[in-house]
Amino acid sequence: MMINFHTPSDELWNTIDEEYEKAKYWMIKQFGGEKRYEAMRDDLLRRSAYGQQSLISKMVYYTSREGNRWICFENATYYPESFASNAMPTCYCYYETAGSLGLFMPGFDTDSIMNCILIFTPHFFQRYAERMGIDGDMKEVLERFATSTRFFAISPMPADESGLERRAIRIANDCTGYGIRRSGDKNVFEVRTILTDAQLSKAQSARNEHVSNLREVMIYEPDEIVKRRVELSANPSKDYHDKMDQMHALGIDTTQQEDGTKISMTIARAFVKMGITTFYDMEFWERYKKACHDPIVFFLKRRDDEGENFNYFTELVSTGREIAARLGIRKFAWREFARIVKP
Repeated sequence: MMINFHTPSDELWNTIDEEYEKAKYWMIKQFGGEKRYEAMRDDLLRRSAYGQQSLISKMVYYTSREGNRWICFENATYYPESFASNAMPTCYCYYETAGSLGLFMPGFDTDSIMNCILIFTPHFFQRYAERMGIDGDMKEVLERFATSTRFFAISPMPADESGLERRAIRIANDCTGYGIRRSGDKNVFEVRTILTDAQLSKAQSARNEHVSNLREVMIYEPDEIVKRRVELSANPSKDYHDKMDQMHALGIDTTQQEDGTKISMTIARAFVKMGITTFYDMEFWERYKKACHDPIVFFLKRRDDEGENFNYFTELVSTGREIAARLGIRKFAWREFARIVKP
């Protein structure tokens, strides 16, 4: 269906989720197919890392069968702490309302699964142009915003008198958008206006500090960049605990991350004691990291759903067996594994 500002959240979500992949496929096709696209991407990554700056490819435009219009480009982001860059395809859908333009910006988690949609309204772009001092027509303003916005952090604010769930969205190092969470099961946020840090009053600055700090802590990093940063770190364990402390200080619930790490380490140590691998087999641990993610997430979900009825030991053994199967370990000695991990 053709979507606009008034499309219900569930219909909007389904359309964006479906058309995103089509827009990405169209972009690859316009760059000349997979091989030429990969060559362009590799060149962009090299130039980004060498110049130590984030870069984008040329923009490609796609109109879906339903008439929805998309801006597509490859986005190479430079990560100073890792001295490396990472590129990913970026596709945003834009819409027109009474002669002005708005933007649907899908957000993704580290597993490339869509976890939110930000709706930037036409009024937002009017204020964005005014407050950032940008000249040009609205499409130029929208494109500049889309190509310069790589990360955002969403923070709750006190509800207004009508009960609307208000949100502050840290868009860049010096500006914050303000809006609401739309009703419904999906995380769809409507961003209505923007203020630069210089335009905030003292009271607003104090309220805005939380979302500013949140963006610093929650900034998205691909797995390759995290790995590179860990390799360069003098004390990876300290870095991890410092990050958890920062998140705690901001009131973020890190139980899932911490519990997941503990379970992963318990199973990993058991594999070493069983002689399956050693602590120094980096190739194995790369495969282990990928193999253990989904089983551990499922383990934690069952634990939370079943509560007191959850049999921790039995489920831990089952999770270990599943990870072993994903790693291609034949004749896994699960009884020995159970003996090692038994409390």
